[in-house]
Amino acid sequence: MAYEHPMPDGTVIKVVPEADLLAVKHGAEKEMGEVKSQLQIAQEQLNAVTKHRDETHANLLQAQAAKEQLEEQIKEGVVTKAQAEELQTKLIAKEQLVGNLNTKLLDLKRVNVSTAYGVNMSTLQEKTMEQLESLEEALKLVGKPAKPATVDFAGGGGGTAVPVGALEQCKQEIAAIRAKGG
Repeated sequence: MAYEHPMPDGTVIKVVPEADLLAVKHGAEKEMGEVKSQLQIAQEQLNAVTKHRDETHANLLQAQAAKEQLEEQIKEGVVTKAQAEELQTKLIAKEQLVGNLNTKLLDLKRVNVSTAYGVNMSTLQEKTMEQLESLEEALKLVGKPAKPATVDFAGGGGGTAVPVGALEQCKQEIAAIRAKGG
């Protein structure tokens, strides 16, 4: 409640009792305390939300980095898978080539043992490379002289042929006919 108070110069001013001012001050301080308390609570909530946002952002960055790393690994895996398939195809081709070359080498070894030591070719057909080498070593130890292979320089295309007698030639022809099943 305000009172009017005349001043010596004749002006009138309004005056409020000190108790009223103190009551208003006390009410303002109380209100200020409540506002500060609410502000502090709001600041704590803001800090918690900011911290959560920062953690979420850090987790998102880690997840994105992991995703990019996995995508790179997948790309490398696809390249590696394609390379593995290509290498597998090459390996199969090389294994077939080695198998063919081993067969040819085995055939040449059979022909060599047959020609050099006069062994019948039909007895050598089922022998492995190790067996042929062992047989050749045994023939060397027994003293079976190796016949040198001769080459037909007349252009007959015979390659390595050892001259055989008529009886041997007949035996070979009979063995070849029997081998054919006729």
